[in-house]
Amino acid sequence: FQTTTTTTVDTGPSGVSIELQKKDKGLTALGVPYSTDIAKDLVNYYADKWDVSPRVMWNVVTCENKALNPMLQSYFPYKDGPNSRENSWGLAQWNLDAHPEFKREQVQNPDFALNEMAKSFNKGDYWKWTCYTKIYGKT
Repeated sequence: FQTTTTTTVDTGPSGVSIELQKKDKGLTALGVPYSTDIAKDLVNYYADKWDVSPRVMWNVVTCENKALNPMLQSYFPYKDGPNSRENSWGLAQWNLDAHPEFKREQVQNPDFALNEMAKSFNKGDYWKWTCYTKIYGKT
């Protein structure tokens, strides 16, 4: 028996249409496994758009979300958070307690999450990501 949940994510300006299906065996996008290539294309697109380093952005994304799962909630334990975990979600692990202006559905959209991440990097706000300071030290 296999369960399937489909989440349609609006096509963003990157032009990469995402329709995610969560099946017992993992995520699929566009009928194929959600891949590293799709995530890299999105990182490159938004890094270029906001004139930030795609290498730095990719390193932070893959540290924050090793599975590259756009639906992922943080595994960091937090007793007051949803599922007793930190309220961080998506490819960029946006923390919704720190960013009440965002909704979970938004940060689980790869286009939205990576656009906002690149925009923050462009402003020098690298400090928002624990993995940035873990990899590169203080900003």
